[in-house]
Amino acid sequence: MSARCIMRRLAVALPKRSHLSITGLLDWSAGGDPAQLAQLGSIVDDIVLQTYQGRQTIPGYEAYLASLRRLPFSYRIGLVEGGVWNAPAWLRSDPHFQGYVIFLLPGPKGLRAQRASAAELAGTASRKGNQLP
Repeated sequence: MSARCIMRRLAVALPKRSHLSITGLLDWSAGGDPAQLAQLGSIVDDIVLQTYQGRQTIPGYEAYLASLRRLPFSYRIGLVEGGVWNAPAWLRSDPHFQGYVIFLLPGPKGLRAQRASAAELAGTASRKGNQLP
């Protein structure tokens, strides 16, 4: 059974007020079938594409992000706490871009970030070239 079929069944089974969100890998946007991805985008409420593996930002993530412009659904960018982020210039003007999700790490570093306000984290993530808290 395909991931699309599983998501469709899950979406139908959820209570009406529920939202279905998935986290995708960067290579989905670059190597995935655009038609299948568009169908998946019509089933789920939120797609978060993670730009990291483990605790580190994936080197060359910018090349993967460029392929997002060809996909016809809304998405968020998943950043790892402490990772490096340089937002591409076109990102803010992309009508499908819905913002950031910052994945917090366990431990003292994670506790510090949990005390930071959402506005503080969003402001840090949006500044070009900054390392996230």
